[in-house]
Amino acid sequence: MSEPMHELPESIVLPREEYRLQHAALEAALDVFDRFPEVDQGGAARRQVETALRVLLRRIWPFLDELDGE
Repeated sequence: MSEPMHELPESIVLPREEYRLQHAALEAALDVFDRFPEVDQGGAARRQVETALRVLLRRIWPFLDELDGE
């Protein structure tokens, strides 16, 4: 694998709308895996998406009531 082009920062803070978009994209990916299981026969991509979704949800969990109220 080639060297990364840029060093990633320790953390990234996104505006609420970008968190919503990230959440929607991860949920859409899981839906694709459910509807078309042949695209990820080994389940590796699903596991990565599920992990990313768990990390995102843990990060925004304290703010979910606020996000739902808007």
